[in-house]
Amino acid sequence: MTARIFVIALVVFCIVTGQTAHDAAALNSHGNRILGITVNEVPGVKYLTAFNAAKQIGLQSVSLNLPWDEIEPTPGVYSSKFLSIADQFYPTQQLHVSLVITLIDTNHLRMPKDLAGKRFDDPVVIDRFNRLMSWVLTQIPHVTLNCVSIGNEVDVYLGTNNDRWQQYINFFAKTSAHVRQLRLGTPVGAKTTFKGIVLHPDLIHSLNHFADVAMVTYYPLQDNAMVRSPTVVAQDFATMVQQLPGRPILILEAGYPSSTLLDSSERKQSEFVHNVFDAWDRYPVSIREVEFTWENDIPDTIVRQLGTYFGISDAKFLAYLGSIGLRNENGKPKMAFLTLGEETKKRGWW
Repeated sequence: MTARIFVIALVVFCIVTGQTAHDAAALNSHGNRILGITVNEVPGVKYLTAFNAAKQIGLQSVSLNLPWDEIEPTPGVYSSKFLSIADQFYPTQQLHVSLVITLIDTNHLRMPKDLAGKRFDDPVVIDRFNRLMSWVLTQIPHVTLNCVSIGNEVDVYLGTNNDRWQQYINFFAKTSAHVRQLRLGTPVGAKTTFKGIVLHPDLIHSLNHFADVAMVTYYPLQDNAMVRSPTVVAQDFATMVQQLPGRPILILEAGYPSSTLLDSSERKQSEFVHNVFDAWDRYPVSIREVEFTWENDIPDTIVRQLGTYFGISDAKFLAYLGSIGLRNENGKPKMAFLTLGEETKKRGWW
């Protein structure tokens, strides 16, 4: 759901490693697990300031999310200032990058306009995407990639249309293979929602058959955007591990709003963060990464832009977008950010 904010705010974040049953030692060590935080610039907080605050509490990896139609505005002509920025900045910070190319962005199709109406598995579409990826990866030669995601929350757009799912699975099988050839050893997957793995487990299993990792976004909300209790995290993580066997799980977005309009609060948001770490300790091998989304609350102007982008003007949805940050819009920590620091320190991230 949040991929668009990364373009507006500059960049985003991801990667990890971890599985198995609860180990008493897990509390005292993060092991091979990797922590991500969606660092975002807002009018009251510059990107570097936000980045440094995240790094101080254990940030290890970031995500870079780019829509296909913005990278290739004209057929065969590519451009992205974000790639050159990433190649210059992140290697100096000794951070890895998870690259997300969004031809599907939740409920939006972000393919170039001249490809409109073509099937995902049309040879022309597959060839164009492969050419795009060949160019993209030449722009970040110094970046160490933790993973590449082809699409963001693809299950939302694909819905219940079995033919569309099969098109995308065919497309993903060929394009993921091409990415592996370009960057040997880089895990490739496709981000889906937690709700999707509950509603469409067989379809997502078919998609992940061609993936190296299972990529999930996790926001424990009801359909009307009201929050579920923070206590659901333990069962949801158990469901995740059960429904996504055989591949490391990357939770590339994990968030919980604090707005009282959603029956939430800063305390509930803080409990969510605590419960995520408690549940993660139980599956330190199965769940490689958790990336918390996002660091700072965004201003109303960007909230409204995102509401327009997603085609949702409901006040509760906008409250979710506007209060999911771990810190306030001015950078002042909420309880959740302080809890995040406490939990990462306990486990040796810093």
